Amino acid sequence: MSCLTLTLLLTACGGGGSGPSPAPPAIQTQELAPFDAALVKNWPGLPNVGMSCFMNTSIKLLAAMPEMDPFLAANPGDGAKVKAVRSSLREVISFIRSGGPQGQDVRTLVQAVLAAFREHPQLRQYVAGVGDTGGYSDALLRSILSVLGSADEFKIRSVRKEINPHRSPRPAYGAETITALNIAQDPALGGFDLAPINSVGEFLHRLTSGPGTFDLGGGGTLTTHIHPTHIPRNVLLDVAHLNPTKALQLSDQAEVPVYAVDQARQSETRTREVHLQAAAASIFRGGHLWAVIRGDDGWYANDDSRPSRLVDRSEMDEQPDGRGGVARSINLILFKHD
Repeated sequence: MSCLTLTLLLTACGGGGSGPSPAPPAIQTQELAPFDAALVKNWPGLPNVGMSCFMNTSIKLLAAMPEMDPFLAANPGDGAKVKAVRSSLREVISFIRSGGPQGQDVRTLVQAVLAAFREHPQLRQYVAGVGDTGGYSDALLRSILSVLGSADEFKIRSVRKEINPHRSPRPAYGAETITALNIAQDPALGGFDLAPINSVGEFLHRLTSGPGTFDLGGGGTLTTHIHPTHIPRNVLLDVAHLNPTKALQLSDQAEVPVYAVDQARQSETRTREVHLQAAAASIFRGGHLWAVIRGDDGWYANDDSRPSRLVDRSEMDEQPDGRGGVARSINLILFKHD
């Protein structure tokens, strides 16, 4: 079983064959099983269909997001291609949450999802490499959310304030959504001081509660402030640790401030802090991508065809790469209101 890294960004895959999969047989439609954190330890593995560990990981993350359930329900207004996406995901997620009941062919369920993705114009590009090079779980998952009509449900809404004294004496304001954490010390990329930062959650708090400084060259600097104004029930974040100089931990929790922003008066008031708890994540290590899901009694790894297994926190954190550097490994993380 192998995976390929195609770029400096994450590309993940898994072994188990190549080339297009045959069209799967029809599967029986059923109601969506509810999410139960006590049953995460019983979640079954999903076999690779070609190089599909990135797709399997996306499915496991969706299974950990009960707030997605209304978007997986059958919709009479769906066209055939969207209907196939919803129904195939509903089937495999019910199978996962039920602990992999006997009598169902899990490979058939995964093939049905892949077939539905290949037929949908917004999704087919993200699974085109399943028979060869794999793909990106973050791009695939965001596209699935868009197809299901929930693209804006998991974004932190905020106001971005920019101060550029060389351009204007007044700060500039603009609406912004936070979907990614670009963690960097490079002044050209934001220049955050990471010395006191040890985890993804600490960086999220730092990003939303203090200024970032960009080096514009020629002695010019741009100071930014990100003021969150609405924190959704679930927050799904892409984590990009750029040129890492220290290993970061996968956070169990994070505190994010919420602001009231008056752009006309150029004022921001912190109104409260929202406590978030990590519920699921995707981890990239050794050329391979897998999911970790929080259960009632700890974190469980969900790695392709292997059954869930309890993992130590250290398995999820970034680690030295053996060459004096750091291996970036935290790919996606799902936070929920505590």
